[in-house]
Amino acid sequence: MDDKVLKMMCDYLKPKTYEVDRFIVKMDHPINRMLLITEGTVLTYKHIRDEETEKDSGAAPSPSPSMINRQLGKGDVYGQELLTWSSNQSGSHRHPICSEYVQCQTNVEGFVLSAEDLVEVSKCPRWKLNLDP
Repeated sequence: MDDKVLKMMCDYLKPKTYEVDRFIVKMDHPINRMLLITEGTVLTYKHIRDEETEKDSGAAPSPSPSMINRQLGKGDVYGQELLTWSSNQSGSHRHPICSEYVQCQTNVEGFVLSAEDLVEVSKCPRWKLNLDP
């Protein structure tokens, strides 16, 4: 991306803290933000044991090690699919749906960029994505 676009994205970033065991996004729910992790650990997994029901606070027991798909930490980003989604939006389409649970293993600090803000950034004339690995 162009430096001007990256600067614009940084202008929209907001600091965010999540407590241990908190869900960032639940499976089958819309992904409405990108998270850039600066501290802590996030787990992604597809299954929850039946006895692990969500508490009123939004927290839940951590998954067993066999359930974990990925572990994300400092420097990792979750929600990158919003980059492609936002470049194809006029702001009125549905967000992508999460295919896994995204839950804090520890307290997590980072910066979030909302899907709506990303749509605004994607309107910048210099926006061009290169998503090749």
